[in-house]
Amino acid sequence: MYMHICSATSAMWCALHAMTSWVCRAAATFVLPGPQVATTGATPWSSWWTPSVFRARTLAMAALTGRVYHNREGHAQVCPHMPCRCPGQACGFVGSMAALLRHFAAVHRWPCTTEDEAAVGFDIELRDGFNFITAVRAATDQVTMNQHLFLLNMERAPFGRTITAFCIHPFHTSTAMLKLTYECYRSFDTCSTHHQSSEFKVACTDLSNGLPDPSECFLFIVPRSACRDDEEFTKVNVVITQAPSQ
Repeated sequence: MYMHICSATSAMWCALHAMTSWVCRAAATFVLPGPQVATTGATPWSSWWTPSVFRARTLAMAALTGRVYHNREGHAQVCPHMPCRCPGQACGFVGSMAALLRHFAAVHRWPCTTEDEAAVGFDIELRDGFNFITAVRAATDQVTMNQHLFLLNMERAPFGRTITAFCIHPFHTSTAMLKLTYECYRSFDTCSTHHQSSEFKVACTDLSNGLPDPSECFLFIVPRSACRDDEEFTKVNVVITQAPSQ
């Protein structure tokens, strides 16, 4: 019987067991519990997946974590530690939420804003391209705290700027809700006062197939008459009205 292990401190193993095609070679430097075997003519991962060694090591890991799960496929549908892919074009990085955030900052230098208080609006200065928001919410058990990661992609268009939003999340069936508000007050442009606000559903994706099709997502459009082309950023107010339930 296939045995699967999960705990807050062993999220790596959830990713390894449930999504073996996404294993990163860098993880081979981890020292695995259980018997050590000769790896002549084999990679470290092929030695891990030898049936007898796999069982011995998962039992040893179970002794460390105190949690053993049967039914790998079922657990993979609910495990919050499943890895997600980097949205960068031609970037193959895959990792946990924490690993993704470190990768975004170190490699791509994408801006990231942290929600100060749950379900309370906050301002964010959006640059062209990817902008990220992190939020912490209690899980369904009201004890575990889950971190959520949102991506706001702003692009320029002849009629203004478009903003699409996604939640980077391992489960496509989960849903989230955002409320975006944009307003400006000018005394020297054609548009002296402008205000718009929209609350909409946000698609959840692990980005394994790339970014979702924008035509299937809600487009928050800031008209060109309300924002000048020379502005470095577009300030919007964001409220995460509903985070993913899982």
